[in-house]
Amino acid sequence: EKDGQWVAAVELLCEMEKKGVLPQVLSYSVVISACKKGGQWERVVELFHMMKGQGVEPNASTYTAIIEALPVSELAIARE
Repeated sequence: EKDGQWVAAVELLCEMEKKGVLPQVLSYSVVISACKKGGQWERVVELFHMMKGQGVEPNASTYTAIIEALPVSELAIARE
């Protein structure tokens, strides 16, 4: 199921980190996009904070996916 792909994407990201591979912006963007498609907006916010905490700067694609993932009631988060 396409919506369940976000789980596999998050697991791969975690596996990268366990193996000492620091995910880059593309890795985070792909996982954020998968979570967005799966309706996991809270996970999207969590991933955004993770990437910023690791010093990975989001690009335009990342920001677009984050904003599109947020429900209207949570758009204030995007301003933080």
